[in-house]
Amino acid sequence: MANRSQLARTAQALERLSATRDWARLQGHLLSMEAQQRWRTLQNELLSFESEVASGGERALVSMTDKAMEFVRLVDEFLASHTRTKLSLRTPAERVMTAALRTCTATDSLHSAAQIMWDEDCGAVPVVDSRGLLLGILTDRDLCMACYTQGRAPAQATVASAMSRVTYHAGPRTPLANVVDLMTKRKVRRVPITNEAGQLLGLVALADLLRHLPDQHHASALESALVDALLAISQRQRPPRTLREVVAAE
Repeated sequence: MANRSQLARTAQALERLSATRDWARLQGHLLSMEAQQRWRTLQNELLSFESEVASGGERALVSMTDKAMEFVRLVDEFLASHTRTKLSLRTPAERVMTAALRTCTATDSLHSAAQIMWDEDCGAVPVVDSRGLLLGILTDRDLCMACYTQGRAPAQATVASAMSRVTYHAGPRTPLANVVDLMTKRKVRRVPITNEAGQLLGLVALADLLRHLPDQHHASALESALVDALLAISQRQRPPRTLREVVAAE
């Protein structure tokens, strides 16, 4: 029988899948005819998966968690490739948040967290409890500084010893004006998005907002250069898949 932690993770994955699917449906009018045909194919796969979930037992439900998160990633990538979303300060956070997130727990080792950062090509991992409630965020800088100051290897230190406790968050319907204000006041690049119960739904990163800026905007040459530089710094760089490739690249 699945434990409470497994069921919570499954419920969270299915909630994200439902929200992502609904948002994709709303974006249908922005798609080209070819993209609409591709979306219908993906949507049919989603419907088949949901029927499979509904008819499966508890064991089958838990086994489908990873598949649900994979569907979230596929839909996010599909929308990013086929829509040009116009954002404003009134746009709700759920429109741009990254929903398909891998998380860790406070008792996980820093080695495990570092593996997630490597696999996902990201610089931060949210920390949640067994119910999916947000506890903190662990950045790559937090991880490195913890290992240095504690004098321990990543496998010997826990996430709890290095993570930053998060006391700020926004809801899925929070306007981007409030999200940007949080970034400014807290001096952070990422704002967690949670539901009313405090469960993590996604993250809005500064890089996400930068990618939605118009290609041409009325700004000074210096402002444009600074925005371009920050966007380039924030751009993900997929690392080599194996250590052998890393050594070969040196």
